[in-house]
Amino acid sequence: MDKSQHTFPSSLAALPNWVCWRLEPDKKSGRDAKVPYCPATGKRASASNPATWGTLAEAMTCADKYNYSGVGFVFTRESGIVGVDIDHCLDTQGQPNEIAADILSHLPPTYIEISPSGTGLHIFLRGVLPLGGNRNAKNGVEMYNNARYFTMTGRCFQDSIDKIEKDNGAIKLIHEKYIKTLKNGQSQSRANQVTGLSDDEIIARAQKSKDAAEFMALWRGEFEDGKHSETDYALCRKLAFWTGRDDTQIDRLFRKSQLYREKWDVKHNAQGETYGQITIRNACAKTEKTYAPAVASAPESPEEIFKGP
Repeated sequence: MDKSQHTFPSSLAALPNWVCWRLEPDKKSGRDAKVPYCPATGKRASASNPATWGTLAEAMTCADKYNYSGVGFVFTRESGIVGVDIDHCLDTQGQPNEIAADILSHLPPTYIEISPSGTGLHIFLRGVLPLGGNRNAKNGVEMYNNARYFTMTGRCFQDSIDKIEKDNGAIKLIHEKYIKTLKNGQSQSRANQVTGLSDDEIIARAQKSKDAAEFMALWRGEFEDGKHSETDYALCRKLAFWTGRDDTQIDRLFRKSQLYREKWDVKHNAQGETYGQITIRNACAKTEKTYAPAVASAPESPEEIFKGP
């Protein structure tokens, strides 16, 4: 890898949020997937596990050593950085399509790079990602601020600057216009209503609820033979209730349970979604009611809230 081609903003380069990545064939989809690797060990990394990340220098050295495709940056809430990914938006002359041009017109001067494919854009802003979804496949627009990573190139787009600028309202505008289209005909009231509880608070409240016995059995990894996947889904349904359908927190909590296994991170469809992401998405889609700590205590009828589809 030619390090001279990488010109990342110093504020981004200083964070220990870097991984390596490599294109690998996905047997199920028949397409290549961008698989992250740990700079320190050369083993597979996870966007939810900081122990598998490293510095930019470490990632670039590792990419050279193992001939990986490149390096990637992992988003965390602590960093306060929001990434906007616009797929297939540049033509052969590098000019943006209508959606990308509209998004670009609302941005402050900030760091923007061209994706590895040469046809997409990665936009970086400092701000807060609104609730209500992260991606819209129809528009080709995705937005992330936690537990996801971008494959990085350092190839600046047009008037990009060497700085990640503070949001000027563009994040909300992009999200409202290009992301916030809820799936399966959901009404706006079904948008995520995150509880704001910590992981420990959620477990503590679940243990005191009328559903405690079933919740803790799932948490301990108790399942019937041949029903591991059904049990995974059942725990995600309960976590969807307690977290307000916060997919990032559901993922983090599930990984702490005794049900977590390597299958969780295996890609299961052509869109590159993992088994865990699909399970969480399906659980959230079927969870109508969520816990409201300001106005509610433990659920009165957990058997109704967690009833299967």
